[in-house]
Amino acid sequence: MARDIVDIMDDMESVRDNRKFVMVEILVLSAVLGYYFHSLPAFFGAVIVLAILFVIPYLRIVIFAVLSVIWGIIGYFILTFFLSGFLPAVGGVLIGLLVFFIHKGTA
Repeated sequence: MARDIVDIMDDMESVRDNRKFVMVEILVLSAVLGYYFHSLPAFFGAVIVLAILFVIPYLRIVIFAVLSVIWGIIGYFILTFFLSGFLPAVGGVLIGLLVFFIHKGTA
């Protein structure tokens, strides 16, 4: 019984750490959008919209999908420096899926 409580507390701590990572991703994505549009309201709007998506449980999957696609695209562009053909696309998809399931663990 006591061991189960310790396991539950450990799981809660890892979920809390993952949520901090997602919040950092939200801030970085908002900063990139604000810089791209050269607009401070775009930054704050992105922070507010993404934070609302993250707080509502049913809409949380939307932000996880968007962040996973972004990580997949980043992985694709990095892999194009080292691989050729269809391998960078496969690697990008695998990276995106991996990140999606990591994000899904925070839900």
